[in-house]
Amino acid sequence: MKMAHQLGRAGFVETVRGNNGGLKLGRTPAEINVGQVVRHMEPDMDLVPCFDARSGCVLTPACELRDVLADV
Repeated sequence: MKMAHQLGRAGFVETVRGNNGGLKLGRTPAEINVGQVVRHMEPDMDLVPCFDARSGCVLTPACELRDVLADV
């Protein structure tokens, strides 16, 4: 629900209340850029804890996930 609320406040989706309620796009699909959505939801881009140098994760030296996500 928190994500839906944040996406609604940013205008990416509209919330519809009631028995037939739910979510619908707040813009046309052509106006929604995945990069904009990710940057809005993760402003510091710490998608995983190891992106923060202070995380102290013992897997960081051997982890390939960090490099893959950084490339994306």
